[in-house]
Parts: sequence; C-alpha cells; structure tokens
Amino acid sequence: MVFFLVNFVRFGGADSGHLLRLALRFVSVALGSSIFYCAGWPWVARAGHVGLLERVRRRLAGLSTPSARRAMVETAAVAAAIVGFSWLLLLSVKTEPSAAFRELFKSPDSLETRSGYVFLYVALAAVWEETVFRWYLLNRIEEALGGWRGAHWAAILATAAFWACGHAAVTVPFWVKLVQIFAVGCLLAWRFRVIGLSGCVLAHMTMNVAAFSLP
Repeated sequence: MVFFLVNFVRFGGADSGHLLRLALRFVSVALGSSIFYCAGWPWVARAGHVGLLERVRRRLAGLSTPSARRAMVETAAVAAAIVGFSWLLLLSVKTEPSAAFRELFKSPDSLETRSGYVFLYVALAAVWEETVFRWYLLNRIEEALGGWRGAHWAAILATAAFWACGHAAVTVPFWVKLVQIFAVGCLLAWRFRVIGLSGCVLAHMTMNVAAFSLP
C-alpha cells in the first residue's frame, strides 16, 4: 500500500497502478522461486553437483573442491556464448516484441527506464527461471527416469523445451524466441553440473542485460 501511494504521488494513477502490478509479480516470483529452490535440494544433493558459489566457498574455507577457476571460466564462456548466439539470431531475423510482451513490460512506455522494469526483467526473471528449470526440473526429471542411459540428455532437452514454450508469445515471428530460448536452455542445462545454479543465474542475467542493447 505504501509502495502504491508513493508512486501514485510521483507518477500518477496509471503508472502507479502498473508499478503495483509489477510489485505483486515480484512477490509471486520470489515465493515461487523459494518453493522450487527448497524442493530441489534433495535431487541436486543426490546428483552431487557442486556449482560456482559452492566451489568458491569451499576454496575460501580451505576444503577440497573441484576447480573454482574452471567454474568461473565456464560461467563467463557460457554467458558469452549465449549473448553472441542471441545477438546473431535476433539481428539476422527481423523481429519485434509481441503485443503481449509490450502490454506486460512496456506499458506505459516510460517504465522502460525505471528500476522496477529493469529489476523484474534482469534479476527476478533469471532467478525464477533458473531455479525452476535448471535447479528443480532438470534434476527431478533426470532422477525420475532412473538409471536410463540417456536420462541426463532427455532431462536437458525436456527442460529446454518447457522453458522455450513459456517464451512463445514474446516475439513476432514467434519461432525466433523459441529457437533462441531452446538453444540457450540446452547450453545452461548441459553446463549446470559445473557452474551450478549461481552460474546459470549470472549467465541468464548477462543475456537479459545484453538484450537492452539490441535495437
């Protein structure tokens, strides 16, 4: 309520109402991420994954750990590959934001330069999506498939496909975003065992930040 009143005074009724809706989305995303994060612990722990931040923590504590430097280098490489591929695809095929995307994020237009929009797009979207798709679903599907030889790759493809479907209405033509997100999802899921949730979030945030530089 305080958030709404402050922004009502600052921006007027239309903008403050939109900011309130963004705030409610922040809450729902944060709550959902927490649920999936907590639920994902058993499967991630059994898989024995040691991600970027855990490697750094163990290194600082003087404990035996897989290479923290390797995880940092791979996180940077994954982020660079994602940005390069995304730019190449989105610049080579003429695309524009869909009506649904504009209504959700760019209405009113002045919100493009405000912290609420940037925070939702860059930070919370990355945390929410990586927690759900790479932290939880990837490991849950892999364990559900048991000892099947192709379980890991099936889980990679499945989670990337699920993630891509959630972006189908973002661009016109719709298939461009599907291709981009599916490819990025496969790369993140493939390297999850090394860079972990933290590395995936950092790479995802890099992709979102880079999207602001596209025409």
